Amino acid sequence: MGDNALPIVAALVATVVGLLLTWGAWERQRRQQAFPAVARRAGLVWGAEDPFNCTAVAFDLFRAGDGRLVENVMWHPGDPPPHSRVFDYAWYVVRRDSNGATREVWEYVTCALVQHNGRWPALRVTRERAWDRAVQKLGLPDIELESEDFNRLFVVQCEDPRFATDLLDPQMMELLLGTEGRIGVECRGRFLLLTTERLEPGLFPGLLRLSEELLERVPPVVWELYGRFPEGAGTDAMPVPAEGAGAAGGVLPILDGAAGIWTPTDPMPRRIRDWPLEAFGRLPPADDDREPPETEYDLDGNPVAAVEEDPWGPGRPPAPGVGGAPDNP
Repeated sequence: MGDNALPIVAALVATVVGLLLTWGAWERQRRQQAFPAVARRAGLVWGAEDPFNCTAVAFDLFRAGDGRLVENVMWHPGDPPPHSRVFDYAWYVVRRDSNGATREVWEYVTCALVQHNGRWPALRVTRERAWDRAVQKLGLPDIELESEDFNRLFVVQCEDPRFATDLLDPQMMELLLGTEGRIGVECRGRFLLLTTERLEPGLFPGLLRLSEELLERVPPVVWELYGRFPEGAGTDAMPVPAEGAGAAGGVLPILDGAAGIWTPTDPMPRRIRDWPLEAFGRLPPADDDREPPETEYDLDGNPVAAVEEDPWGPGRPPAPGVGGAPDNP
């Protein structure tokens, strides 16, 4: 390659980098703009920042990398027990090349954190991924369960094998199998953490509901054998949001530049757009987003009035006041 071509290559590289950064900024803005409407329709509160200090809980994931970020937090108005939230979490590792130049390599996930107040041993249930192995420091023994399907899909690690078998009963395993291994579950202290790849905003309420469903399915024997901490006891309880920090569908301000606005060097986070698990179904469209019913036409092109079908079949008289039937006296 001649010397004359070097400026052209440099210009092309700069153009590509500029386009990627522009796309990354647009993508982040698109996600930010979608969250308030999603939260409002789900009856949740959304904040661009983290008013709870969610990563204060000592999960290995929250100690990974050289820098970390929590944003786009959703929670229930008033934050009633079991104090659940769902949020975007990202961390980066600083890499240095042979020339001494450094760059930040980011990983992006979506998490749900719920405070169950149980005196539970440490437990980890996950389908191993690269970032799972990178952050794992528990050093717990592997546990084999009775379900071969579950053992093939998940790695279960727990410091107390009895607790793992008591918690992961057939109903709990059925629920986790429905996620096709895309959800990692971890217990630490009085907290339960769900982790998955970065989700679209419309799936945040589903992940929040899944974390609560997991607690609802905890077998009674777990509560009987391991007990609970009293509500609010200890220093590891989740802090309440600051007064006035959002309302249903409300927002918290985005970090300004002085506070360190996030401009990731990797502008292409992975996202899961569709999921087979019913709990992750997308929210119904807003009233103004619903498609109007499709109009049918006769052979002459004239619109035909829609006729409601009787689900009970022909011959059944219509209900009073419906379809011209007289009301009951």
